Amino acid sequence: SSRPSLLLHHFLGLYFGYRLKEHFLQLIRRRSAGGLDQWLDDADNSGLREFVALSRSFRTDYDAIKAGLTLRWSTAQCEGQITRVKLIKRLGYGRAKPDLLRQRILHRSVA
Repeated sequence: SSRPSLLLHHFLGLYFGYRLKEHFLQLIRRRSAGGLDQWLDDADNSGLREFVALSRSFRTDYDAIKAGLTLRWSTAQCEGQITRVKLIKRLGYGRAKPDLLRQRILHRSVA
């Protein structure tokens, strides 16, 4: 058996946390919400504080989590543009006036 495998088996909390993480990554990669309910139950019953909290958080926003796993569209492009604009604004250190900021955003200049 490999060394990481031995380490994971030695520390059961680490092992179960790793398994939960890998299972959730599979749900994301397959874009499938079919195992979401089982994952939430497993996380709740894991006894791992962080996963229990995450599961409870996911349950409060269940429809959005399920949609994020199954729908093809996302807000990633929009979020990326917002992050880019914030970066450009920060690089002005408060000195850039709105007209200069507008030019930098429209011309995709970061410096």
